[in-house]
Amino acid sequence: MQLRTRREFGFDEVEASLPNPKLTQLPQLLSATGVLSYLGSHNPLGKPVTGKDVVWLFDNTAFKPSRLGSWQAEFVAAVFEQEPKCTVADMVSGIAGKLGLADDAEQLKTIEERLMPFLWDIRPGRQIRAVQDQKEIKLGPTGPNGISSDIIRIPTSESGTLVKTSASTPSGTQGLLDAHTYFADPDGWAIISGMPLPLCLFHLFPALSSYPAIPPATDC
Repeated sequence: MQLRTRREFGFDEVEASLPNPKLTQLPQLLSATGVLSYLGSHNPLGKPVTGKDVVWLFDNTAFKPSRLGSWQAEFVAAVFEQEPKCTVADMVSGIAGKLGLADDAEQLKTIEERLMPFLWDIRPGRQIRAVQDQKEIKLGPTGPNGISSDIIRIPTSESGTLVKTSASTPSGTQGLLDAHTYFADPDGWAIISGMPLPLCLFHLFPALSSYPAIPPATDC
């Protein structure tokens, strides 16, 4: 369906007529930092984020891998460079022209705000320090896509509670610097998209759930 929609509405032709922001990312990925970023969390030369970066921390869910195990959660973060190397004005005017919009300041501002996350250059090999419940957490380094993913043990909390994690970043760092961890009920639950039958089975037969992230199904 996606391929048919792109073909029928000429997505490829429109995209080809716009400036290509990907060309600005190639030198960064070919640098020593970029090459080592393919090692992910094993990168020995990870660098801390700076006040010129954009950091996004994502909400997550804490779980226990076993009944007697410790709480842990997957922490996902993304790091971008605040100042895009491409010409933002050209991007904005190009999109406005394709949409047939008048040269209206408010409309152009809206396009720019919605476009910026797609124009920020990714920051491979960046480390983030965060704090949750007075415990320092080290995230990253980020991979070649500017994203890090770490499974980390975290302080114990009651099931059903929500705990905030805050990034410890230099002054000037922008983005989503706070995230929340939800502690899942030990009976187990999960979100499975587009699979109503397994959800019903887990709802009707809780003993089948060996993974602690299976939420009660409401569509059974």
